[in-house]
Formats: sequence, structure tokens, C-alpha cells
Amino acid sequence: MLGTDTGYRLLICPPSSACAVSQLYAPLIPDVDINFSYDEARKAVVESVAPLGDDYKEVIRAGLFERRWVDKFENANKRSGAYSSGCHDTQPFVLMNYQENLDGIKTLAHELGHSAHSALSRSTQPIQYSDYSIFIAGMFILPLFCPDAGLLPALCLSSAACPAL
Repeated sequence: MLGTDTGYRLLICPPSSACAVSQLYAPLIPDVDINFSYDEARKAVVESVAPLGDDYKEVIRAGLFERRWVDKFENANKRSGAYSSGCHDTQPFVLMNYQENLDGIKTLAHELGHSAHSALSRSTQPIQYSDYSIFIAGMFILPLFCPDAGLLPALCLSSAACPAL
């Protein structure tokens, strides 16, 4: 298996073999220290989905700036992690504790992808067809900062193609 996880580590393990966890995650680069305020993150996420079209971009923009889909603050008794939720007859809601770093912006983009899918499905599909099993829009956030790397975040983070880093 060869790929990357959210920590930008190379996954190397021959198919059909047992590997120790230490063999699965070999660091590609040292830790990345990039900070994004929540306002910067919102703008970046909206711009990052431009390849998906103006209609999709508008759903993300409206969810972030007008419809207030995201509860970003840490509060007493609030669960940790990040979640996109809601019902078929409500708007989507993202519950997260936004951290001003690369993981925070990626989490925001990922959860907004779920929320945008939910909003679009709820407005066009009966409830029995609005579920989903896989989503990849979170991959669009890194090329915004690494335009020469395309959709390969590992290449972006390990090459000179990423001046923002």
C-alpha cells in the first residue's frame, strides 16, 4: 500500500502482508508549522473548492459566512473532534474546536464537504438517496497553498513547489 494520511506520512506496506504500525507510517517531512486564523481559513476553504464549480463554491461560502453552519468555539461539555450533522429538514451543522493550524483548516474543509453534500442532497433528493459513503473534497485545500503540486499533498509538502510552506 502506498499513500498518505492526514499527518503527511508515507504509508508503505506490501499488500497482503502484516506490518507493524511503525512500518506503516514513515514521516516524509518534519512537522509543518502554518497558522490560519478562522477568518483566513474560511476564505481559503471557499477558494479551495473553486475546481468544483461556482454553485458548489457558493454553497460553501453561504454556509460559512451567512448561514453560520460552524460552531468553532471550545465550550464546557462540548465533545472533542469534529462532526457534520443535521436532519433532512434542517441546515447542516459543523461542531468542531477550531485550531489555528494546518490540521484545523483541513478539518474545517473536510467537515464542510460533508455539510455541503448534505445541503445539496437535502435540496434535491428524497431522504433515502441522500446518504454517502466517501468524500474527498478535503484534498482541494492544499493545492491552494501549493499550486504547482496539483492534488498531491505529499509532493507539495516535500518539494520546492510549495512557497507558502
